Amino acid sequence: MKRIALAFAMLFCGLQQTQAAFVSISADPAGPLALSPSNTSVALAAYSDTYSVAVNTPTVVFLQNALITVGNSGTLNTVINFALTRDITVNGDTQSIQTTGTAMITPSMDTFTFDPLGPVAFGNVLVNFFGGQVQITQFGTYELALWAEVTVDDINVVVPEPASMAMWGFGALGLTLAARRKSRKTESAC
Repeated sequence: MKRIALAFAMLFCGLQQTQAAFVSISADPAGPLALSPSNTSVALAAYSDTYSVAVNTPTVVFLQNALITVGNSGTLNTVINFALTRDITVNGDTQSIQTTGTAMITPSMDTFTFDPLGPVAFGNVLVNFFGGQVQITQFGTYELALWAEVTVDDINVVVPEPASMAMWGFGALGLTLAARRKSRKTESAC
């Protein structure tokens, strides 16, 4: 009987680890931030979506677009550091996140790189923010996607009430069967 109870407990724990949590992420717009000496600006678009994320499984999700407008390249071989602050909300928890990056002006292209940031804890959700790199070979507006790696910690995931009741029910059933089996053994021994 103990083996059956243990098997139910292992099954329940296994099911709980593969449980998925819904993560709602929204990002406020930021910018445009002008970069000097070039006629260049960086802006982050607003974004909002909900994702289904498996518990304890890092999942990469789209966060928002960065719009980069390049005018006159300005002084060559210049490195420009920039920072944009915007509010990120994950499951109702809002934090101000600073996006930093670098613009490198060269004779042939401007290379924009967004620096990674994280992990940042939003309750039981850990978020690593990261971007990419875009190479700009002429004037105009370019789009660069920003991403986030989301991990839901199962320690703080609320188990739905029906699952809790089922766990208690299986435990009670196991105890009842164990007691009944023990009483039958003592009756047959007499």
